[in-house]
Amino acid sequence: MSIAQDNPTSNRSFGYNSPVTTSTRLTQLYLPILVVWLILRVGTTLWVMFLSPLQPLTVIEQSLPLWPATYTRAWMQRAWVAPWIRWDVKWYIRIIVEGYQKQNGTAQFHPLFPWLSGWLSSFGISADLSLLVISTISGAVFLVLFTRLASLDFEAEVARSSAWLLLFFPMTIILFAPYPEGLFLCLSALCLLWMREKKWGWAGAAGALAALTRQQGVFLILPLFWEWQRTEHAQKASWRHKLPSLAAMTLPAWGLAGWMIYRALALGDLHPDFSSLHNLVYSVIISPSANQVVTMQTFTWEAPWVALRQFWRAPDVDLGVNLALAAVFLIIFGLSWRFLHPAERLLCLAMFGAGFAYYTGPVHPYMGLPRHLFLAFPIFLPLGQIIRRPWQRLLFTGVGLLGGAFLLLLYILQSWVI
Repeated sequence: MSIAQDNPTSNRSFGYNSPVTTSTRLTQLYLPILVVWLILRVGTTLWVMFLSPLQPLTVIEQSLPLWPATYTRAWMQRAWVAPWIRWDVKWYIRIIVEGYQKQNGTAQFHPLFPWLSGWLSSFGISADLSLLVISTISGAVFLVLFTRLASLDFEAEVARSSAWLLLFFPMTIILFAPYPEGLFLCLSALCLLWMREKKWGWAGAAGALAALTRQQGVFLILPLFWEWQRTEHAQKASWRHKLPSLAAMTLPAWGLAGWMIYRALALGDLHPDFSSLHNLVYSVIISPSANQVVTMQTFTWEAPWVALRQFWRAPDVDLGVNLALAAVFLIIFGLSWRFLHPAERLLCLAMFGAGFAYYTGPVHPYMGLPRHLFLAFPIFLPLGQIIRRPWQRLLFTGVGLLGGAFLLLLYILQSWVI
């Protein structure tokens, strides 16, 4: 008996037959979502532009006033791009301008996002704008792929609603910021989509590129292997014929290994330290110079309890926002669980485990936690099935829109690490 049959309340069909025709996908799914995405793209840009005088951090923000508007190239750079240059964005600009260097912290950041942006900047576009362009395009493509994934298992209205609700979830602001999450989510969704279509080589390649964007891309091995063994186990083919597709499942690990080899050969930044698990992870998988970015960071299962104790003793905005959003993520995950395919559950569990175990010191123990949890995007696929009543969707949209605006305010003020 299939999972969908076991659960009569679920509309998912794990035979992977989409009830949505090609013409319907364009007119009822993708186009409306992209229109809403474009409105939010413009809206977030205007919002951070008007907020930026509250905390002008960059040189151009401090030297060039927002009003009166002059509409020159410099003014547009100051109004539309400069307000986004906060936190990790500065590191990606540094990578594009100066390249990766040993022991300055840049090797902590995986290369695909800055390399693509650097290629774009070679045409005369500024480094910060190139980051924003790549993240914007990636975010739009991700929404199309997300909608396509949802439409494989749900009716068109449910798939469209899931994409709509995702768009108005507060942490979706990361798709509009010059961060690599849009690119990572795009490649991850592409990996899962090709996995569903049994295109093992393409799925593995997309997973490898995801691992070159963020370390968490290696977790795509889990759904790939699960789905491969589920479908290939029933095949009568010999192991010799199965080996090519099996080898493709390892490509995300090879993507991560490729970056490690580059760090070792080009940067001299890989020096294995087997004295502890922490030292091994930060000397091989991440970077020994990661403390140049975040002074104290490690992975520990005690991180949630440390964070809760810290908030109880000395609450602050950054930790409070992160814990509140983490609670919302957990609620959505719990509601989505019965609708998720086992392969999706594995991926989400891995993303949640890594996110909650990432500890960033006693002052701000959970920097970037919601951004890391957002990588478990399959939890949003059934959202249109879970939140069905119009008033519920309206409430979710309104609260999410206000929440996203509030997060952007904190981001501009540098009161919250996105």
